[in-house]
Amino acid sequence: MEHARRQRTIDIRLREYREEVFRRTGSAREHRTRPTGQRLMPALPLHEAGKYVAAAYLVVFAIVLIYVAIMAAKLSRIASFENGWLDSLCG
Repeated sequence: MEHARRQRTIDIRLREYREEVFRRTGSAREHRTRPTGQRLMPALPLHEAGKYVAAAYLVVFAIVLIYVAIMAAKLSRIASFENGWLDSLCG
């Protein structure tokens, strides 16, 4: 019962909001459509965006390379520690 009342309140508020938007903009159809032949423009022209995409790829590649180098250093440190530990036990 409480859920149904809450849902009705939401529906009423949504309808009032839509009516207000329609009053301000004219009509829903007028607001949503754009003239034929007009397409959405990208945020940056494609000939300019290429530089930024390449730079982003280079940054990601550098971060991955640094991560791999850190992991390799840790792995070699662990391996040398194990070898020293095993030598002292067998030794």
